Amino acid sequence: MIHKLAAYLMRAFAALLILTCRVKIEGMEHFVKAAKSGSLILLFWHDRMALFPKTFRSQLKLCHFTAVISKSRDGNWLNALIHTYPNSDTIRVGHTARPQALKEMMIRLKEPQLALMVTPDGPRGPRHKLKPGPIKAAQESGSPLIPFSWTSSKSFFLSSWDRFEIPKPFSKIEVKIGEPIFVSKSEPIEEAVARIEGTLDKM
Repeated sequence: MIHKLAAYLMRAFAALLILTCRVKIEGMEHFVKAAKSGSLILLFWHDRMALFPKTFRSQLKLCHFTAVISKSRDGNWLNALIHTYPNSDTIRVGHTARPQALKEMMIRLKEPQLALMVTPDGPRGPRHKLKPGPIKAAQESGSPLIPFSWTSSKSFFLSSWDRFEIPKPFSKIEVKIGEPIFVSKSEPIEEAVARIEGTLDKM
């Protein structure tokens, strides 16, 4: 109960904060086109989560959103927050259960019009170092990876492992959604990881 109440309070706080900011979103057409074609994987660094609800709230009726979240104390709060949104749910996995996480992702990606949300450097880092799980899922399923990121003119940074970023009130925010990235089964996983990690860093 406390997680659910806190989740609604977090939603309200975030909504009020963003209302004070000037937000520009680029590339939403990439997401919409991919979502209408089938399942996809939304990929973003762990410290970029703050703007995700604002960016994709208007698209909740377009597809089903599923987030991959760890079975941890922090994950419990995030799990509660995601379940406050319609047409959204989660996959809960343990820190060391990577094979199980990949299996669950592959099962869900068989669903039509599914947006699988993954932070590939979570839940414990290293910061901005991409783990191969979502890349393997894209490779095996044929689903495109849609990179997502944002920048803010003024921000707060938490003292967490990822230096979680929160825009300050009245800041200017630029949100970017990249073009779909496909990973062929013939591409070495190490090369794909380096390629996509570079794309997220540039964004």
